[in-house]
Amino acid sequence: MGLGALLVPPLMIGRHLALEARYENGDYLTVEGEIFDFHPAGVRYDPAIKGSRPESFRVGDIEFSYHPRQSDCHCFNNSNWDAGLQNGDHVRIAHIDGHILRLERRR
Repeated sequence: MGLGALLVPPLMIGRHLALEARYENGDYLTVEGEIFDFHPAGVRYDPAIKGSRPESFRVGDIEFSYHPRQSDCHCFNNSNWDAGLQNGDHVRIAHIDGHILRLERRR
């Protein structure tokens, strides 16, 4: 087992905890508006990106991209997440450097 295999999980946990602490301290940005340029996550391996395609969309001039089922997703994502996002949904997103911490959708 290489050193990288030992370091990745603690680094992911540390990054998650750091983002969570910043969120709890109010050290984040908020964007609100309609989702556009939405692309659902790919379920098949894409050799061009050496993995499955991430889910992505834009709100205003900010692009968000993430893998909904991967463990390196941050506070708003988990294995039970199924937001059913689509173009035109009105959302408010709390984020740090493009990492979504909280996503609210107006119904």
